[in-house]
Amino acid sequence: NLNELTTLTISRKEYHITMHSLLIVEDQIDLADDLAANVPWHKAGITGVYKAYSAQEALDMMQTEAIDVVITDIKMPGMSGLEFISKVRAVLRDVKLILLSGYSEFEYARTALAHQVSDYLLKPASDEELLESVQRAVQELDEQWRSVASSRRAQQTLKENLPILRQSLLLDLLNSRRFRPEELARKLELLHLPFTTERPVSLMLVRLEDHFDQYEQ
Repeated sequence: NLNELTTLTISRKEYHITMHSLLIVEDQIDLADDLAANVPWHKAGITGVYKAYSAQEALDMMQTEAIDVVITDIKMPGMSGLEFISKVRAVLRDVKLILLSGYSEFEYARTALAHQVSDYLLKPASDEELLESVQRAVQELDEQWRSVASSRRAQQTLKENLPILRQSLLLDLLNSRRFRPEELARKLELLHLPFTTERPVSLMLVRLEDHFDQYEQ
């Protein structure tokens, strides 16, 4: 299902941030074929172009292909572009969605889907408008994945240095260093220390080097 696609996309993008694929969803077959074949999508950072002639065909395709950017018509038989976008967005938060709409439904679509789509283009859109819109979407994707990679590196660094950071904090507490309650609570949670500021805790420092093996439990 589409949830599996999320894992596939994350795995691929972690190492190939510049590879992006585009899906064109348009029930007018000639128009879909023309957009897929004749627009120089590589100028916008697209390395693979797919096309679907209905929303359902597009959903089926997205279960097997890692799609990054979708251009979809709003008015299609069967499942409309709005319904299609809603289904995609329910399980895939990072796919960039670009909506093509006729003049009569343009204002409605912009109001209804402001939180779901990356861009709105009024039909007929020129090649330049399409390329600029897709390029913006690709740039947003690259920034998002750089942020994810940076966050993962930070988490890995924290994990590697966790014993030292825990030791430093506990020694500060033993030496009566004062923290604001909210700051201490944040540090305890970040370092995965198994107590909270709401519970009474006694701290004891044991020096293992002073004939420790001679003591009873």
